[in-house]
Amino acid sequence: MTGPSNSIGTVKRQLSIELFRGRARSFFWLRVGALVLTGMDGRACVATLRIAQALDRAGHAILARWMVRRIERRFQCYIGPRAEIGDGLRLAHPVGIVIGNGVVIGERCAIYQNVSLGSAHGESDGEGRLPAVGDDVLLSTGSVLIGGIMIGNNVSVGANAVVVRDVPDGHTAVGVPARLVSPKVAA
Repeated sequence: MTGPSNSIGTVKRQLSIELFRGRARSFFWLRVGALVLTGMDGRACVATLRIAQALDRAGHAILARWMVRRIERRFQCYIGPRAEIGDGLRLAHPVGIVIGNGVVIGERCAIYQNVSLGSAHGESDGEGRLPAVGDDVLLSTGSVLIGGIMIGNNVSVGANAVVVRDVPDGHTAVGVPARLVSPKVAA
C-alpha cells in the first residue's frame, strides 16, 4: 500500500475506483457532489470519507472534522480522517463501523456493519497499538480487531469474531477469541 498523497488527481482516482469501478464518467465532480450530499449508501460514506481525508491532509482540519461529523450523523459510524485506507474500499452497510485514527487498511478491502478497529483497553492511538490490515481483506459483520495486530493479505474475518492476535496471509479468523482456520489448498 502506498502512502497518502495530497493531489486532487489521487482523490479522483480513488473515487473513480470506489464509486464507478474505474470507468470514466462525465460530470465526475458533479456526480460525486450529488452522492455526498444526497446518498445514503456505502459509496456515499466512502466519498465523504475521501473528501474529509483530502481536507485533513491539505491542512483544513476544521472542514475535515465537519465532514467526519457528517459521516457520524448520516451513517452512524466513525472513520477517523487520519486512518490510512487504500484504494477500493467497500462499505456494504456502513452503520456502526468504527475505524480509529492511525489504523492502516490495505487496498480492495470490504467492511460490513458494526465492525470496530481500534486500540485495546482505552490505550492512546500510539504507534503500534492499532490494527494494520493487508490487501483484499473481508471484515464480516460485527468483527472486532483490537490492538497492534497485523492482518495479512487475502484474509477473511468471520462474523462477530474478536481478533487480538496476528492473522497470516490467506487464513480465516473465526470465533471469540478468534482462532485461525487453515487456508484452502488448491487442487
